[in-house]
Amino acid sequence: MRETCADILPSIPEQGSKGDLVEGTNLMFQYIEETRTKPSREIAQDLAVDWTRIFRGVAPGYGPPPPYEAVYIGEDNQENSIKVLLEMTKEYSSLGLFTNCQYSRLDYAGIQLAFLHHLCSQEIKLLEGGNQTEAIKYKSHYSRFAAEHLGKWTALRF
Repeated sequence: MRETCADILPSIPEQGSKGDLVEGTNLMFQYIEETRTKPSREIAQDLAVDWTRIFRGVAPGYGPPPPYEAVYIGEDNQENSIKVLLEMTKEYSSLGLFTNCQYSRLDYAGIQLAFLHHLCSQEIKLLEGGNQTEAIKYKSHYSRFAAEHLGKWTALRF
């Protein structure tokens, strides 16, 4: 059996996952019950505000630091941010991917995960087409990117 990128995804430690899953599910049901009479527009607005606070880092002290590589790797300054963003631009454009992202920074965890998804998808597509040589290149790119970028800093945040 051939090993693909998906086979070598780093495993996420299960910290009492059953209990965490039950607790999370209960919290969601509680939220649904508490907001049952609220207008949908108001709920959507509240959730959007929470999402922004958690995933965008609006201001220091208001939610956790945002999930951007530059925040966790190197010094917290503009020079480091520019360096990391240039690295991401090179990574993505090396495969001909468009890097003019209007909604998220290139070092945002969601963008990096989408990039890994692209690499895995391409590898599988090439393997299915019988092009093992090219597929290996995507697998190598995946392994290197995961180790040097996403895998390095997400452990510090999550």
